Amino acid sequence: MALKTPEQALKWARDESFRPTADFDGWCLRFVARAYGLDHAGVSDAWTWWESVPEHLCHYTRTAPPGSIVAFKGGTHGYGHAAISCGKGYVYTSGWRQNGRVERVRVALIESRWHMVSGRWAYGYFPKGV
Repeated sequence: MALKTPEQALKWARDESFRPTADFDGWCLRFVARAYGLDHAGVSDAWTWWESVPEHLCHYTRTAPPGSIVAFKGGTHGYGHAAISCGKGYVYTSGWRQNGRVERVRVALIESRWHMVSGRWAYGYFPKGV
């Protein structure tokens, strides 16, 4: 299966934010993989995914373009977090206020409330994804 483009991933994430169901409780990386057209990312957690991205595909800026994947370091168990960038400091993310629901949230809020650090992003890269 071919990966969706960043534009298609962003549209899918935005559309998902209008669904009333909560399919992604504890599954931020699955949400990101689904946005790119896959069922599963092929790795167990967001930080493991980020560490699998080849260095030449990694970007270390706080201005992630729309449709890119924003990676966050930290979290209670060190698994990190992944979300789809909307641009201008916002992301579509799962599990913000309502467990598993997709919502549009400021990156700065995720950093402050979940005690995570962003500042890194990449486009869809899932060598083990299915």
